[in-house]
Amino acid sequence: MRAINLLAGMLIILLVAGCEDDGDDYRWVGAPIGGMWHGYYQSPSRHEELTAQIVQDETNVTITTTLVGVGHEFHGLINGEAHLWLIDQYDREIWTSRGAVTSTNIVIRDYLWDPALGGDSPMQYIFLYR
Repeated sequence: MRAINLLAGMLIILLVAGCEDDGDDYRWVGAPIGGMWHGYYQSPSRHEELTAQIVQDETNVTITTTLVGVGHEFHGLINGEAHLWLIDQYDREIWTSRGAVTSTNIVIRDYLWDPALGGDSPMQYIFLYR
């Protein structure tokens, strides 16, 4: 539910920002993150080095990594505070950034939901740097 509210809020802000015409060539983006990255995937049972290519078109973001399966390709948005909201194209899970991203550091994460653990379910992360 939180992810849906976040997406709805970002879409409203985008629509309002798009209605203004102050003559400036302003692009509503929190951080320039396009290009090549290095990093790793981390979960409780796995650690894997990776590289990633990020394509950023204003607020739209596509991340493609060298992982196979989960974590290979994401499509999503970056907001004005440099927070990412991404959908993993493999399993349609929502990943979000851990705090604001920068042009040199990105951390995205997703719960590995375990009904037996509930709110104590572990997380999976992708750490990117350049």
